[in-house]
Amino acid sequence: LQAVPGLQVPAGLEAESRLWRFLLDHGLVVEASWEARRLEKRYEDDPGALLGLLALAAARGAHERSVRWAYKLGQRLPDGASRDAAEVLLFPAPYSVSVAAAAARHGLSPAVVLGLMRQESAFDPRIDSGAGARGLMQIMPEVGRRLAAAAGVNPWHADVLYDPERNLELGCTLLAEELVRAGGNLAQALAAYNAGRRAVNEKGGIPDYPETREYVKKVIDSYLKNSE
Repeated sequence: LQAVPGLQVPAGLEAESRLWRFLLDHGLVVEASWEARRLEKRYEDDPGALLGLLALAAARGAHERSVRWAYKLGQRLPDGASRDAAEVLLFPAPYSVSVAAAAARHGLSPAVVLGLMRQESAFDPRIDSGAGARGLMQIMPEVGRRLAAAAGVNPWHADVLYDPERNLELGCTLLAEELVRAGGNLAQALAAYNAGRRAVNEKGGIPDYPETREYVKKVIDSYLKNSE
């Protein structure tokens, strides 16, 4: 991609991104996320800059930005061949050791867990949803409390859900529960994870909610690509 005409990294990117890199390197993730938003706004129409930012993000494990910037880059690439080459950037596999371990403990495919995380949080461990769900696998605090109590996690505080390892463990526990309830039907389990167990039970399968059906489709698409 760096050899494609028009995708050269602008000369000023190194200096412009210095603060963001400093914040990341010193563990100031919240402050880094705000600086990343500034950089995105500054360079969102420059594919060369987006590619440069993606390289910097990958080098520092800033996967929560990678998916978003790869999507924006794909929209601005000049031809189909370049877009195909960039598609792999849309499917990073962060936390691979932790994902593999948590998935194995709960009998899940790591590719499914990665697909769910990508759709839920774009791999941002500190993200909140409008409904109040938190972290990598977007767990509601009351659900997290129930899962943590069953696992013997004590003391409990909702901020536990911002910890990637804890969030992964609880999220995998929840997905495994839904798979058992769905008799192994992955699409139905994902629908319950997204819309809630009651919605799936009342509808007798995947509820006819456009948002939920699109969610299931995207997670399974990510799962298949992560399996390749």
